[in-house]
Amino acid sequence: MDVYCSVLGGYPRNRRIRHLVRDFEEGRVSSVEFNSVLGEEAVFLVGVQRGLGCRYVVDGMLEWHDIFRPFVESWRGVYPSGLLRYFDNNFFYRIPVFHDAPEPFRTVVSPRYQLVKEHLGPASFKAVIPGPVSFLSLSKNETGKDDVWLATKIAEALNRELTVLGDSVVIQVDEPALTDSELYSRVKGSVGDIYSALLEKVNAPVHVSVYFGCILEDAYKELLDVGGLDMVNLDVVDCKRASGIVKEYGIVGRKLGLGVIEARDIYKDSFDRVRELVNSFVDNVDVEAVHLTTSTWLDLIPFDYAIEKTRLLSEYSSRIKEVM
Repeated sequence: MDVYCSVLGGYPRNRRIRHLVRDFEEGRVSSVEFNSVLGEEAVFLVGVQRGLGCRYVVDGMLEWHDIFRPFVESWRGVYPSGLLRYFDNNFFYRIPVFHDAPEPFRTVVSPRYQLVKEHLGPASFKAVIPGPVSFLSLSKNETGKDDVWLATKIAEALNRELTVLGDSVVIQVDEPALTDSELYSRVKGSVGDIYSALLEKVNAPVHVSVYFGCILEDAYKELLDVGGLDMVNLDVVDCKRASGIVKEYGIVGRKLGLGVIEARDIYKDSFDRVRELVNSFVDNVDVEAVHLTTSTWLDLIPFDYAIEKTRLLSEYSSRIKEVM
């Protein structure tokens, strides 16, 4: 069995980047210097992940204040409003308010890929975007149209990001809203249509990542019916029922991603516990490959601990592969 790893999403800011962002927002640093330093830190993080053998690497998204705002600031028809807690984390995001269908006037992810692509080596760049269901569910809809219409329009706007990237990257679509019945209810039964708009003419491998708890069973079944998905990533640290869900409904020919390293605390994960989590899936489901990752983004813990969590992820993946 092939066992490999990658970090799920963004990294925290180190001291240098924290000061850089503050100084830039206060007008004490030029955009040229800002982008130059960001580029240096992104290349460093790519090097860390490459050196640890991660199959896919992220650039860290160090200047993103939250997962939605870079897109909100690059689209017409939406604006950021007040702060709201992002699920049950000590972390906040600005609520997107849609007054019309989003209309992109610049790309968000492609420039990040261009910045680091010559430093990737054998690894693949992983482009991370918010999923259209979560984007809609964590926004205010003031368009006068229904939620499924708006989610589909968000998917179309995100699709422009993906088609510009081409097929030389891996795409990760984050859908934490699929763990919350109230949020999911806004589009329940329409996920397939929404994802058809998102994935139209997209040829790159696409991973849907669900974290902050257990994916809802109906949502999982809807994802299994979506064409064009290469992998489903599940948070198996915070969801003890995940193996039962996968056993019940299968994985339908897709690769399986398991978030086995706790990304929301600084403590060392137990190898025996990680191996036990992996075994609970591979003993019950016929899969050719298992992708091990963190339970969520690493930006919720201090920088040095995030690097150590990346190292543990790599070490444990290698050790598990040896015994599979």
